[in-house]
Amino acid sequence: MQHREWLWWRGKLLQLCCSCSSRGRDIRAASDLKALQCAVVCHYLCLCWCHHLLELQLALQFMALHIEYNCLLLLLLLLQPAPGPPPESRTCRAGAISCWDLTLLLTYIALVAGTATVYARNKRAKDRQLLDAQLGLEAQEPLLGMAAVPGAAAAVDGAGGEEGDETEPLPGDVHYPWLERQMQTAYTQLGELCARKPLHVILGGTLLIAFCLLGLIRFRLETNPQQLWVGPGSRAARDKSAYEASFGPFYRVAQLIMSTTASSNGSYIGTSGMPGIVTDANIRLLFDMQDQVDALSASYNTPDGQPASAALTSVCFKPFGTACATQSILQFWHMDRAFYASEQAKGKYSTKLTPDYCFGHWATQCRSAFEAPMDPHVVLGGFSTGPDFRNYSADATAFVITYPIDSAPANLP
Repeated sequence: MQHREWLWWRGKLLQLCCSCSSRGRDIRAASDLKALQCAVVCHYLCLCWCHHLLELQLALQFMALHIEYNCLLLLLLLLQPAPGPPPESRTCRAGAISCWDLTLLLTYIALVAGTATVYARNKRAKDRQLLDAQLGLEAQEPLLGMAAVPGAAAAVDGAGGEEGDETEPLPGDVHYPWLERQMQTAYTQLGELCARKPLHVILGGTLLIAFCLLGLIRFRLETNPQQLWVGPGSRAARDKSAYEASFGPFYRVAQLIMSTTASSNGSYIGTSGMPGIVTDANIRLLFDMQDQVDALSASYNTPDGQPASAALTSVCFKPFGTACATQSILQFWHMDRAFYASEQAKGKYSTKLTPDYCFGHWATQCRSAFEAPMDPHVVLGGFSTGPDFRNYSADATAFVITYPIDSAPANLP
């Protein structure tokens, strides 16, 4: 029986491959090259996938269900018109570098040159002051004939001290560095202006501040985080716009993580030293938390001014029907508390969807509410991925719930 099913699936795959190739021949009138590309790609995918998946009945079923969609998607991508030439760059360039880089380079050179010039002038001024001081001391030395007169040295020293007091540098004096003299002059004039015309200064300052605030006329509160981090003219923004124009807006992600603590009760202790989270009490607690999340709502006004409210079911990503594509361990039981309770209440010799059973059959019997497999690696956390891993029930210490949010313009804040 298994051999007959295997032959049936192999024939189905070959039939689908031939069907995809015939589609490529049908469009040869429109574009021979694209038809040949489609046929070659479809044959290559079918042969590769058949070679790797013929021994897996589940994988073959998945291939038979989705290969038609893959072929149609390849046809769509190959038949799209070739993109036009890239827009001409309007950036200013000076040879091999841009004008902006050249401006920064020249500014840096000017700052370095200015700093070196100021340092050299200050050093030269200090050397000149030191030389003048030395010449002044030599001029004040007593004559050879005065050396024997008692008190002559003291008199000369006293005269020199008085002369030093009388020639102490004042603001604006040449003894100060050039930059300091300019700042002293500017601030002195500014202080005199404020003292003579206080009303004019206040009025001028107010007008200057008002002029600087003119930019608030175009102020707009940005609530889209993508616009805060990605420029509207950047390559990433252009690629995102092209993708969304072909396949629709990409969903956003919100996560809820529930983890155990050192004082939590659990049947197992994980390799991290924390108790395991996969228990009946924790799963029922997660159902309670999910009910609270589903009950959350926010009020807003529609573009025509009508009041409305939004909940998770109205903004979640729904790729397969009306069920939200929530990634959670609760999807093993279709996010339904009653279904979970009925499965746990089955008899000992009945096949019941326990957590341990679903961890081993997550791709078959324990599919989600939107009929997609729910990988335990996605909905559990805190477990080791090394050789010391035992099983999910013993090592998992966290539930990871992921809520894909539809990024349609109506759902953006």
